[in-house]
Amino acid sequence: MKYQTIIVICLWIFLLVSLFCSIILLIELFKKGDERVKFILSKTCMNTVKLYVPFILVAFIYNTFFERFTNFSIRDIPVIYIGVFAIIFTITLFRNKKT
Repeated sequence: MKYQTIIVICLWIFLLVSLFCSIILLIELFKKGDERVKFILSKTCMNTVKLYVPFILVAFIYNTFFERFTNFSIRDIPVIYIGVFAIIFTITLFRNKKT
């Protein structure tokens, strides 16, 4: 029971962080700007895709080959994938804005 509570709390924290990052993602995508802002945004998008595709491949391989042999299963919940994408986008955006 204690571990389930910890997992639920971690999922709530993940959902809140991913919601915050999704809002930042939408604001940055629709914000107007000059060439520098567009360059930073395109660089961020490319880095996000480069980091997100291996995550999707690992999730696919795990779901295909290993999930049936364990008692722990991760369902394909789109909110998790959108949250991970938004978090990766926000981290790379802030990193690219610093440089």
